[in-house]
Amino acid sequence: MPSDISFDTDMQHQDVGGNRRPQPLDIMRTLHRRTLFLALALIISGCADNMPQSYYAPPPLIPLQDPLPGHGILYLLRAPHDQETFSVQLGGRPSFTLEPSTYSVISLKPGDYAMTGTVGSILGGPKEAFAPARFRLQEGQRAFLYVSGVSDTSFYLNSIIPAGRGILFVDGGIKSSTAAGTRTWKECTELDAQGFMSVSKSKLIE
Repeated sequence: MPSDISFDTDMQHQDVGGNRRPQPLDIMRTLHRRTLFLALALIISGCADNMPQSYYAPPPLIPLQDPLPGHGILYLLRAPHDQETFSVQLGGRPSFTLEPSTYSVISLKPGDYAMTGTVGSILGGPKEAFAPARFRLQEGQRAFLYVSGVSDTSFYLNSIIPAGRGILFVDGGIKSSTAAGTRTWKECTELDAQGFMSVSKSKLIE
């Protein structure tokens, strides 16, 4: 009497080695996933192409002065974040001030020059603003000098405000300055001078 035979559906999809053969439904699912991934990739790529591009635009160059006949031109530049105002003596000229975030242009005859400066002080009167500088200017030359020093960060306190129950509010903060006695004048290139001038304003020296 023949025995009942039950078919194993998984066995119908196996090859001789026992490996399961892919069925049409499996193949369609795989193709569907790949199509979706490709479509998403194309959409993302298209969005990236349509996004506005941002480019860095350097500041415009500042026109430079030409030396007068028989003279040279000296640019005096201030480094950023130095908030002191100097009183400067240059050669036999009357003293003039160099304010923070400014630059000045001076027309000079060729020769050797010495430059000194002072800064106001609450205690003890004026103090030396920078180390004395000496330089030589030639006829037709355009020279660039900048003054800078070592940065000094400190905490300042304006007031302490009581708020009751032993709580105090401190009014103060942190400020950056240039350490006293560290400023020196140095020569720089025209390109560096353009960088200084782009973050400064011109100050006329009479």
